[in-house]
Amino acid sequence: KEAFRDAERPFELVHVDFVGPIEEVSLGGARYGVIFTDEKTRYVNVYCVEYKSSFLSLLEEIHLRCEGFGT
Repeated sequence: KEAFRDAERPFELVHVDFVGPIEEVSLGGARYGVIFTDEKTRYVNVYCVEYKSSFLSLLEEIHLRCEGFGT
């Protein structure tokens, strides 16, 4: 059994939580929330999305933004 280790660099390990549907719709029409937490820095970013199907494109966008960060 492999022991869990902390991330050594920012964005090496990111936790993602998906929330929703939320009863109250945002002003922009979002009913879901996506929460990204960086293991190293504990930086948290929350995104509001209108549809569950938007999650994959958001994840790809975030991955591109974080790629190479902290290396």
